[in-house]
Amino acid sequence: MLLFGLLALLTLLSVLRLTLLLLVLTVLVLTVLVLAGLVTLLAALLAALLLLTLAVVLLLTLLALLALL
Repeated sequence: MLLFGLLALLTLLSVLRLTLLLLVLTVLVLTVLVLAGLVTLLAALLAALLLLTLAVVLLLTLLALLALL
């Protein structure tokens, strides 16, 4: 009976350890995904800023050309 109890306890401990490992892995994966999402968001914002700057430069160039005419 004692042996059975010890076996059950060991099984429970191994299951708990596996669950903890899975939890840690899940948190790590989620952290990586969130960081990748933030990097992607920053890249998108930078691209939008670049396009906006390009549009302003083109607009100013057109205005300068119109002023010359």
